[in-house]
Amino acid sequence: MGGVALAGGAAAAYSIFIYVVFVIVIVGIVVINLQGQTPTISIPDIDFGNGSSSSGHGYPNKEQKKILKKIPNKLKKGNKVDLKKFNKQLKNGQGRQAKNGWKIVKDTAEHGGRKWKLLDKAGKRIASLGEDGSVLAG
Repeated sequence: MGGVALAGGAAAAYSIFIYVVFVIVIVGIVVINLQGQTPTISIPDIDFGNGSSSSGHGYPNKEQKKILKKIPNKLKKGNKVDLKKFNKQLKNGQGRQAKNGWKIVKDTAEHGGRKWKLLDKAGKRIASLGEDGSVLAG
């Protein structure tokens, strides 16, 4: 362990303290799991100042910015596509359409977290989108 050496009684008290903390943590996890919840650790998103972030979901990179410029503003909410705008179900059940004729269709491969393909009025794929509408690729 290194650090400061403890005298006999202090070492025993410290060992008991560590054991009690360990038991409290384990009991807490068991109680949380019995309630149907999963204990999680939240790590804050760190902005690296170069258009990227620790989570990969911060500011759009150059490719994403280029793609976002092709998408009508009415379909965007910030740096994401507003999936709520696509409210008309397609006849084949594989996607939805917005009022302006643009569509999102399910990405069946789902590589790299891709859930949707964004298609313009002509049916040309403009972007691959994540589950939350984030632009993942062109």
